[in-house]
Amino acid sequence: QYFDSNGKIKSGTLKDGDTIKIKSISDKIFIIDKKLNIISDDDASLSNCLIRLVKGSAGSVLENLKIVNTNEKINNYYLSGISIIDSSENTIKNSVINVSVHKCFAIMMSNASYNKIINNTLISGLSSTIPMTASSYNEIRDNYLESEYTNMIYQSAYGNGDFMPIEDEVCSGNIIANNYLKSRNGTYNSYCYAIYLMQTASGNGAVIANNTIENAFYGIIVEAPNTLIYNNTISSIGGPAAILASGNSIIISGNNISTEHTDVHDWNDDGNVVAIQNTGKNNVIANNTLRSVGSDSILNTGENAVIANNTIYTESANCINTTKSNVKIENNTLIGVNSSGVMIFTSRLAENITIRNNDIDTDKSAIVLRGNVSYTLVCDNRIDVSGDSDAIAVLKYTNRNPITPSHNAIYNNTINGEIVNLTDPSEIERNDTDNGTENGTNGTGGDIDEGTYSDNKVNTTITVEGTSIIKGNELVVCLKDKNGNPISGMNVTFTLLNKNYV
Repeated sequence: QYFDSNGKIKSGTLKDGDTIKIKSISDKIFIIDKKLNIISDDDASLSNCLIRLVKGSAGSVLENLKIVNTNEKINNYYLSGISIIDSSENTIKNSVINVSVHKCFAIMMSNASYNKIINNTLISGLSSTIPMTASSYNEIRDNYLESEYTNMIYQSAYGNGDFMPIEDEVCSGNIIANNYLKSRNGTYNSYCYAIYLMQTASGNGAVIANNTIENAFYGIIVEAPNTLIYNNTISSIGGPAAILASGNSIIISGNNISTEHTDVHDWNDDGNVVAIQNTGKNNVIANNTLRSVGSDSILNTGENAVIANNTIYTESANCINTTKSNVKIENNTLIGVNSSGVMIFTSRLAENITIRNNDIDTDKSAIVLRGNVSYTLVCDNRIDVSGDSDAIAVLKYTNRNPITPSHNAIYNNTINGEIVNLTDPSEIERNDTDNGTENGTNGTGGDIDEGTYSDNKVNTTITVEGTSIIKGNELVVCLKDKNGNPISGMNVTFTLLNKNYV
């Protein structure tokens, strides 16, 4: 009545603001270039149908639709459920869309901004559930999303079917919230990311909040800068990490994540499943609740990171594993079973690290500085350690590469109820070698003084307590600057059994 055989609106039949009700129908395309309200009869189903919202359709509302597509194409169009192309401010709500064929998507978005996709059931088969290109400031919330083994919400730079990425334009400021996302068979398939903001397709300002994610290879991957990942619940992950943040200036806060080491498979050759992996710069990981078995809870290889106010339980790995410089680890509660609390193990220089005011309960070393670790502040931590491991271990990298940590201040830590000073605070000159009250973090990325250092040290005192020398013929001290160059012409005084040796 209103559409011709090619799916276009017949001239003079519909105007902006009209409402059309669709009865059960099959094998039909609807090309909407006017602002319409589209609803369906109760229990009506659109079988192998495609609705295309194109230029001119801005402001349309699609509600209470049921679209089930099992074929691949009609009239040279791939049978996605709904496509939004060059159109904005549309609303899709309270609908069910189920597509099952390769190159077909539940909802496809291209140059589609300020749209609302709310309270829908969106199911895809062999292609992404919602791919997006050049689409910004959309709300995708309160939906159930499911795929066979592919990405679900995907800001993508790769084309497939009728989805063709728009070069040199990105998706920015999208809100992805309160959704439930899962795959049927994608936990061990590297094409299955629940939410993926690809670097070349994504700009600033996305919010990923209050989502529940299960049975995916990655839960969330964010390569875009200035993104908030907040209050998501993630479990049953088969890939290397539940959350991977490689963009810069990302805040990861308030998430509840549970991961377990998995059997080695084609896409995960060591079986590790980290709760949060950070490779970006200036990122904040705060106020999260993490539980990891067999893999690190936090793996950080990004500089200028803040890791604060997290509650972490880890078995047979490390609660926090970091290898980069200018990292602050503060105010965390770390519980380890056959696990270290904080591990820094690197042959490349990691410096200006703060480990302060953490509560650590573990049966292995609570804090490990191993290798090329310099100018690190370790203070005001409360440590309960059982077993034979040192509470705080300072170790060479390996026997073949015996580089050891240097210029580190380790003091005022409470170990099994007793305050222990391994060094004097003056071992490094930093403007934050105090009680921590001036340079705390609120866990949301507030300003934190990075500290400064000086190599012009004089009258340095290092106190080692509770050490027994069983046997030895000589005591050798090597003085090096922060770059590893030897320092000569210095006097070193040892005090052993109340006697000084110069």
